[in-house]
Amino acid sequence: MKLLINESNKILRHGEFVTASADDGEFIINTDTDEITKALATDICKANSIGFKSKDKASVLTTKIEDFVEESDIGEVSSPTKSQRRAALVEEHKDALVAMMEGDGDQNSCLVFLVNEGVPFNQAGGILKAALEGSGLLVSNSDRKAKVATILAENDFDPESWSDVEDAVELVLEDVPSADKKSALSAIRAFCKVNEIAMPKKVREKKERKLSWAAAMRLFVAQNPACSDEDLGDKLEELGKDDSKIKPYIKLRAFANLVIESQTEGEESDEDDEDSESD
Repeated sequence: MKLLINESNKILRHGEFVTASADDGEFIINTDTDEITKALATDICKANSIGFKSKDKASVLTTKIEDFVEESDIGEVSSPTKSQRRAALVEEHKDALVAMMEGDGDQNSCLVFLVNEGVPFNQAGGILKAALEGSGLLVSNSDRKAKVATILAENDFDPESWSDVEDAVELVLEDVPSADKKSALSAIRAFCKVNEIAMPKKVREKKERKLSWAAAMRLFVAQNPACSDEDLGDKLEELGKDDSKIKPYIKLRAFANLVIESQTEGEESDEDDEDSESD
């Protein structure tokens, strides 16, 4: 019989699935497997008003405690808690999950395995994480941040520019199992916040604005007014379009050439006027 007992030796609950809170001074004894001393059995009897004689042996006192629990209305915990069920699932599947990760498997294949084994989908991620953390194949978020903090402190991390941060990320990725760039940056930011270190801002590169295919075609015609229909077709193909889109750009080419001809005629007329004035 498993008994949950408080720091005053009062029996709180009994049953296979009782759990104790060490912070509250609780502890568990199992009368079937534990060697219970006479002193402890006596204290439990006194705390729970169980009748006994001073000459009673530990085994006799233990039997009286069991009889008292069975005859009283002390609550029984007959089914596992959520955390106990989860721990049981972790223990059941841990070896298989570790073997998969150490072989050719990844976390996605492990999740599929758990679901196929009957683990509810919304619990599979937590089961996998607990199993891998318990086996050392995955570092918890708190452990990761603690390890990153140690690495940064040992390297006197005090960044002056974003490149210093990027160097620190690479250092973390080399030394911390299962860390990725995102988690490394998160841990570095946490370290800077705790230690009141200014975190440099990332300089964002300006991206060149990409022209749409239609704008690219208009630019091509403007820069190449003497282009042929074949040239237009080749340009469309380069931009991932077919000849069905060519007609507007044939018209645009014609318009561009009209503009050029008009400008040329105007320039020639100006030259004639200048010649007349000189005569």
